[in-house]
Amino acid sequence: MKTQSQPQTTVSITEIVYDFMMIHINCASLQKASIGYSICNQSNQLVRKGNFTGFMVQLRMSHLQDGKYNFNMFVEDQLHLNIPFEKKSMAYTDMAMASRTSSL
Repeated sequence: MKTQSQPQTTVSITEIVYDFMMIHINCASLQKASIGYSICNQSNQLVRKGNFTGFMVQLRMSHLQDGKYNFNMFVEDQLHLNIPFEKKSMAYTDMAMASRTSSL
């Protein structure tokens, strides 16, 4: 997980995303706040935006094409942080390995 620290705030996201991005907010004052986010591609085009509340959030990213993106987090309509991440498709061999591992 990639972590970016701001004054009094630590946010971790999944660096390489397959189907889901995990977001972990390590700041008590933000865990009950409504946090806005946007995801932009390398051309800075908006591909997703929304809001969430809580300290651990899972976002489905399977609809995104493979590539590099930026996760932007907003608090009170102000850009709070920007974290780059990469979206990759899970290869068939990775899925087969995950299936074998989970059945053990």
